[in-house]
Amino acid sequence: FKLIALTFALVLALACGGSGLGGGSNTGNPFAGTWLGPFTIAPAENGTVNMTVSSTTGTVTGTGHNNTQNFDFQVTGTLDNGGNIQGTISGGTAGTLSGTLAIAQDGHLKGTVIQTQGANTISLNFDLVKQ
Repeated sequence: FKLIALTFALVLALACGGSGLGGGSNTGNPFAGTWLGPFTIAPAENGTVNMTVSSTTGTVTGTGHNNTQNFDFQVTGTLDNGGNIQGTISGGTAGTLSGTLAIAQDGHLKGTVIQTQGANTISLNFDLVKQ
């Protein structure tokens, strides 16, 4: 039984990116994976976002829906290891995105991203859960 448990622990450590023997490091993007959840825009807009972050490049791809104005949109960009996101939004709205996201104590990906459309800016607040 101990050998099976040790083998399982080693396989799990290898699957999670470590060597399982100590001293190994995971150089992948800490935000890698698929995230889903709400966003809000003050004073009263809201919607949902579903985005995927690549573990190797930090590339972000995703879709969303603005519940208040009833339109869909697409998001593309990058999210670096420090949580800095840069990208574009297209579809029912358009513009560039920039901001900072972080994994909070509750495990959610949270932060504020600024959407710029010409001279106009919109602050979007995210609270996403890893899927």
